Amino acid sequence: MAARRLSVIVIALLSAVSCSRNPEVVKRKYLESGNRYFERKQYKEASIMYRQALRKDPRYGEAYYRLGLTQLHLARIPEAVRSLRRAVELLPDRTEPKVELGNIFLTALAVTPTSNTQQVGNLQKEIKLLAEQLPQNSPHRHRFLGFYHLSQMQVKPAIEEFRQAHALAAFRPEFTLPLIQSLLADGQTAEAEKLARGLIQREKTFLPAYDVLYLHYARSNREAEAESLLKEKAANNPKEGRVWLQLAGHYHRLKRVAEMQAALEHLTGNLKDFPEAYRWVGDFYRARRDFDNAVRYYELGMERDSGRRLLYQRLKAQALIDQGRRAEAASLLDEVLKQNPKDEDARAMRAALTIETGTPEQLRRAVSELQAAITRSPDNAVLRYHLGRALVREGQLDQAAAQFQEAIKRQPAYLAPRLALIEIQLFKRDFPTALQQVREVLQLDPANLMAKLLRTGALVGLGNFAQARADLEATLKEHPESWEARLQMGALNLHERRFKEAEDIFSKLHQSGPPGDLRALMGLSETYAAQGRFDKSIALLKAELARAPDRPTLHLALANDYVRSGQYDAAIAEYQSLIQRNPKAGDLYLRLGETQRLKGDLNAAAASFRKAAELRPSDPQAHLVLALILDQQKQTDQALQVYEKILQIQPDHPVALNNLAYLLTERGTDLDRALTLALRARQKLPQDPNVADTVGWIYIKKNLSDNAAEIFRDLVRRYPNNPTFHYHLGMALYQKGDRAGARQALQTALRNKPSPEEAGKIKELLSRVG
Repeated sequence: MAARRLSVIVIALLSAVSCSRNPEVVKRKYLESGNRYFERKQYKEASIMYRQALRKDPRYGEAYYRLGLTQLHLARIPEAVRSLRRAVELLPDRTEPKVELGNIFLTALAVTPTSNTQQVGNLQKEIKLLAEQLPQNSPHRHRFLGFYHLSQMQVKPAIEEFRQAHALAAFRPEFTLPLIQSLLADGQTAEAEKLARGLIQREKTFLPAYDVLYLHYARSNREAEAESLLKEKAANNPKEGRVWLQLAGHYHRLKRVAEMQAALEHLTGNLKDFPEAYRWVGDFYRARRDFDNAVRYYELGMERDSGRRLLYQRLKAQALIDQGRRAEAASLLDEVLKQNPKDEDARAMRAALTIETGTPEQLRRAVSELQAAITRSPDNAVLRYHLGRALVREGQLDQAAAQFQEAIKRQPAYLAPRLALIEIQLFKRDFPTALQQVREVLQLDPANLMAKLLRTGALVGLGNFAQARADLEATLKEHPESWEARLQMGALNLHERRFKEAEDIFSKLHQSGPPGDLRALMGLSETYAAQGRFDKSIALLKAELARAPDRPTLHLALANDYVRSGQYDAAIAEYQSLIQRNPKAGDLYLRLGETQRLKGDLNAAAASFRKAAELRPSDPQAHLVLALILDQQKQTDQALQVYEKILQIQPDHPVALNNLAYLLTERGTDLDRALTLALRARQKLPQDPNVADTVGWIYIKKNLSDNAAEIFRDLVRRYPNNPTFHYHLGMALYQKGDRAGARQALQTALRNKPSPEEAGKIKELLSRVG
């Protein structure tokens, strides 16, 4: 097939050049041939033709423009940007290249975390520059400027630009919808509603217009109008299955069961228009945790749609897994694999069962099986997703994130890896990125419950508790039965120290939760612990352990409570018991070592940290805690070696850079290298006072008194009660000959209650200052 395609391209190339040797004619022939391929969606072939045209004329703007469009369809965004930039330069009077390039920048701006201020600023400049190159009467000019203002949180100027765009291209969706959304955000609801109704009247198949207005009605408790709008949407789009599902969701939210069922039966009763109706309805029930009905519809699909029988078996297996019926699910998946051993999706689900419940050894085998399956099917996004999940359970978060990203690359509309990647970002406390990626998911699926809950988690992480609570309350209004949403409300109450409300929610959820799901119990335990009621928390965990003695999560939680309540020996016993069951778990040795350190047994702590570093040789954190304890024990040579090891693993690790620099300075062996390391640490942590202190200390050792004094003056200004910084300032001033300034700094240091050891050094220096 590839050879035949190549021959077709060769014939096209030959035919383009055989008609004429005039370069102008030849380049147009190549362009026209490329356009024909483009219309047939043969983008790779079109790309070859446009490149041939550019070989004939490297300043052929139209070829650059068409090549840029082709690269967009091939998802080669950086190449498309380069081609469209060139088209804009060579076709200064053409609008289309500027619009296409601007749309790319708008998309990039939408997915760039606001914390990346440099990238956001660059994109804003690009968008504004392109807008200003467009004519005043171009609606795209005003649309670009509107989004430019929105990105700077300037809603009213954005509205004025969107108004002008709408005036120039009334009720064209790309110009009118942003105006509607901005007006709603600004509280100008009457005008927004009128525009939305006008847009729907003219563009009956443009579904986002209905969605924006429906959400506004729902948030305003205008349920009758919301229902009427959804009925209108269904009447105008009778063959859009998702519209009927949305209507059913509306009735489900209002507990109008008969009408919900009627909307769903509209789908299952018309398989000609909705051949996947049984899947959709099963998914509808599964999303609402009505697993019995989900299974029933998947079984109907198995019976009545024999061509998709294996698909429905997999879906049924997933519903059984969600319901906690793992043995039945495993049996069903084994049956699927018996019928079709090459069904990689079923194999991935079978491995997923092991991921959720297997021992560490079973988990390692599952990882190996999934890696082998990916070698056979490298483009299978489901396999990569499940491999990512397995790696998460093994604690390999970076490798897991890489698999999720590969899954997204291969199947952009597959939401599971997107959601899993967001969970990793939340765990790593990268809340801005998590929030932005949640927005991307909600653009693909505005009703996605999991995405809404992850958005709440990101908002809590960013400290925006009021918005988090408002979003969560809106979600619970839409999904009052959602166990996950109620669980998150309990967590939010706990975070805001509303203990009574948190305790009530977690207690109820603990009684009604899915079998084997410990999150409500853990929330209740944490609520007790947060109030210092460790006896209740420990009793709760012990009672659950009596029912499920082999759950490591419970033992970890119990050990954590023992640590927080100062019962170190009991905590150590729990960790040692867990290590006996899983001797290769480096994270357990880290927890054990930290508990031993708190108890004051530094030798035992060092041994545990050393074992953790052995088990996790590529984990800088495991080596760091070992280095810190060795440093604390004054085992400087060994600490130096471990810090060097950390920098081999992660050359820009700021703590290792700083601490190694300090130890080298104390030794006085290599002050130049120490300064280089400390300055690199300061680049990573420019506001950290301890890193600045290290740099200043090195300057003192190198007799660079002015540099040292400048650093320490800034530190005592920012931290006026820190005796060490005043002491070091005194040393720097004494070194440069400023005895009066040194005396004042040292006396201030003494007034700020230094440690006995440091106080002795300050007094000794004061005696020399005189």
